[in-house]
Amino acid sequence: MFKKGETIIYPIYGAGKITEKYDEELSDEVVKYYQISFETSQVTVSVPVEKAEEFGVREPLSQKDIKASLKNLSKRAKLDKDTITNLSEIATEMMKSGKFEDAIDLLNLYKAVIKHHNKEGKNLSFSHTKNVENIVKFVQSEIGAVLGEKAVSKFKVSPLEE
Repeated sequence: MFKKGETIIYPIYGAGKITEKYDEELSDEVVKYYQISFETSQVTVSVPVEKAEEFGVREPLSQKDIKASLKNLSKRAKLDKDTITNLSEIATEMMKSGKFEDAIDLLNLYKAVIKHHNKEGKNLSFSHTKNVENIVKFVQSEIGAVLGEKAVSKFKVSPLEE
């Protein structure tokens, strides 16, 4: 259970703070909620306390685990026809997981897709470009929450900048 003021990680949006815990009556039942706000967005979400884990809300990784995961940032992703065909579904599932490791793997996958598209003279679609931007924000928000904002610029995470 999280406390008010605690930093958490929420799928897609990344690092946020529990700004409030409140009760809401729904069908004669009192449901406890976390209200979560994000520094990198004007979005505020409310998550039922009992379903927080199911929704992917988690504590930030440790410094050791973040650094270990970032070592995988340059790992080559296996790219095949099925992956390219199902990229939208794969990206959606991995982004929904809220796992830092999945975000790193997805960035590596997009890096391979961009390289493949460049060889064919194609650009990444608008929706995939937005996905990459969102994944980069997610990764950077957790790096900032765990290692500090100065550390964010030390890691080149966006495959769009290569």
